[in-house]
Order: sequence, then structure tokens, then C-alpha cells
Amino acid sequence: MKKTIVFLLMASAVLLSWSACKKSEGISQLTVDESKAVPVLFGSSLQSSVSTRTRAALDKWSGNEDLYIYGLRRLNGKYVLPEGEDPYADGDPNAYLIHNVMAKSPSGNVTHGDINVYRIPGEYFYYRETPYYYSFYAYYVDNAHLLASDTEVTTPQPEENSNTISLKVDIGDNEAINKKGGTQDIMLAHTNRVADEEKGTQRVDTSRVYGAYAARRGIKPNLIFKHQLACFDFILKAGTSLAATSVTVQSLKVFSKTSGTLVIASNDTLAHPRGIFPDTPQDSVALTVQGASGALTLDGRNFGSILVMPGEDVYVVELKIKQAGYSLNGGVVSQYVKIKFNEIMPSADGLPTDDKAVGGHKYNVTMKVYGLEPVEIEATMAPWEDNYGSFNIDPDEWPE
Repeated sequence: MKKTIVFLLMASAVLLSWSACKKSEGISQLTVDESKAVPVLFGSSLQSSVSTRTRAALDKWSGNEDLYIYGLRRLNGKYVLPEGEDPYADGDPNAYLIHNVMAKSPSGNVTHGDINVYRIPGEYFYYRETPYYYSFYAYYVDNAHLLASDTEVTTPQPEENSNTISLKVDIGDNEAINKKGGTQDIMLAHTNRVADEEKGTQRVDTSRVYGAYAARRGIKPNLIFKHQLACFDFILKAGTSLAATSVTVQSLKVFSKTSGTLVIASNDTLAHPRGIFPDTPQDSVALTVQGASGALTLDGRNFGSILVMPGEDVYVVELKIKQAGYSLNGGVVSQYVKIKFNEIMPSADGLPTDDKAVGGHKYNVTMKVYGLEPVEIEATMAPWEDNYGSFNIDPDEWPE
């Protein structure tokens, strides 16, 4: 028999970025040269609420991440696509400003920094003159755009129509391109026209943000990136001193759906909200927590993290341990537990709880492992600091 105690902690893991535009200390009334061409510049900063670095989700930019940017004409509150064969034609009023252009993230393991979006190396895109106004969208998919059937690395190619811009993604394994399942971080970015207008050197009607007129007044699009997958971060502890010397972890896996659609931009957010949406029907696949092996300690240590598709109320975890002195199957034992979001009981504080895994939320799972003893399991779910309630998990019940 086995005895495992699981503690589930929840904290917001939203990866926010891109607000390096300096706030105005006052509204300038300086004369603006309306004839001067203005480049499309992006302010940037990165703020993460994750207090410790995880091995799957990004919390700082390294300068190696490929960010993909769209700048589309905004007309009557919606984006519009080019009308002719040449998407950049000067004569097309709906021509792309920026079309799925890759830009590198800020370098140096930083939380603040600018990004440069070039039409050709060293040359910025320039705004068209009034009355052209634009909306900006951006995304980061690691290698999740490479599907299970792909055999070579290619650039993302979203599908574009008048309703949505979307991209097929897959967070599962792909040995052909050395992609490890559960390690692909996916993010979407949006802008806040009201907040960005307030950072300008002069006040501008928000209907004119973003464009040449606003850019001449110091108003930049600040892209705010947010994680779209849910993150599980695992701490494993030995329940006894005997377990610390006789039990070692062989592997740790989480069952998750892997394929889906990332909606990058939408003209009807009610019918087609932005975000990631798993394909249905679809079976869950075992994703391996990378590096999750080795000896247990009484104080516990981090065994890694994994990114999973959101939207499920139950996730099955498989823990393989090796018990010294146990002869069957080479001493290796598999233990299964269910994380059941719909069994979370509200706390006395009345704080909200997730009834399903939420994209952009990080869940810290602490498992206390005793080895081959009678099973007694309790699980507590909480945000990073405050108690959100509790539920029970029975690992002796074979997952359905």
C-alpha cells in the first residue's frame, strides 16, 4: 500500500509585460511637427507574480524568445484585413502595418526592456498618416506551433479571416524535432489604449490611439503578455526519515490534453474570445515533468513544473517511486492521484476558487511521500498566501 499526502496551492501566474513608457509629469503643450514621419515603437516591461523561477513557465525575458507582432488597421472598433493581393500595397487603405513579424524579447534575463520590430534589419515600420488608426496583437508560442506531425522547425503561420486570427498549437511530445511535452509556454498580448494615452506628453482622444497623431505625442503601444496555459509546480517531501533514505522518485507525469487553437485576435470576443481552446474530442496524454527524479528529503525540494491545457476539473498525476527492499517490478511502484478542482470547498474568507484549471494560474503541488504504507491523503488548495479551501484526493481509486 502507499501513503501520499498532496497539498495544492494556487497563485496567479500571469506574466505581464511591456509598460516601459515613462509617465508624464504633466501634460505638455509643446508644438508638434505634424509632417514628421513617426516609427512604430513599443514600450516594454515584464512583471511576474511568480515568486520563484519555474522550469516550464517564463518569468523573465532572456532575449532568445521569438515574439510575433501584428499591427492591423482598426475601423469601427474592429480590425480589417488587406483587400488586394499585395498586403502592404500603398493604395490599399487596409494594408497591413505589421504582419506576423518576429521580434526578439528584451535581453539579459530582465523584467524591463524595449523590443524592436523591424520591417527589414535596422529599419522600423512607420505609421500611415491620419485617418489611419491601428490595433496591435502579439503572441509567443515557444515551439507549440509545431504539431505532432511536423518533422522540421518552421515559423508560425496563423490562419486569418474577418472574424479571427488563430493558430493551431500542440504542447505534446515530438521526438522528430526534440520537443518535450509540457514545456511549451504560450502567451498572448494585448494593449490598453486608455492607459497608454495617459502616458503620453499630450492628451489625445483614445479613438486616435494608436496612429501617427498619437505617436507624435509620445503614445506607444505597450504589449501586456499573459500566460494561456495552466502551470503545476511540484514540491516532493519524504514523509519519514525512512522514506528519505529508502524511496527515490523515478518519474512524475501529468495527464493533459495537448492540441488546441490559439485565438490571437478576434472581432467578436463573445463568439470567439481570445485565448487557447483544446480540441474536442481529445484524450489526455501523459506529459513528463522534466528533471523530476532523485532522492526525497524531509524538508522537500522542487521537482520541476509542467504546463497543461486549461479547462479541466480533474487532472491525473502519476508518480513512480523506487522502494529499497521491495522486489516486485524491480522495486518500482506507480502511484496515481486525482486533482479534482470541483471538490474544492470555499474558505471561511469567502475568497473565490477555481472550479477548473485556469490559464495564467500557477498551482503549487506539494506531495508528501511515505512509500508503501496505508493511504491517507488530504489536499489543500490555496493562492500564494491566503487559504482558499480544501478537498480530498483518493489515489487508491484508479483514474477513469
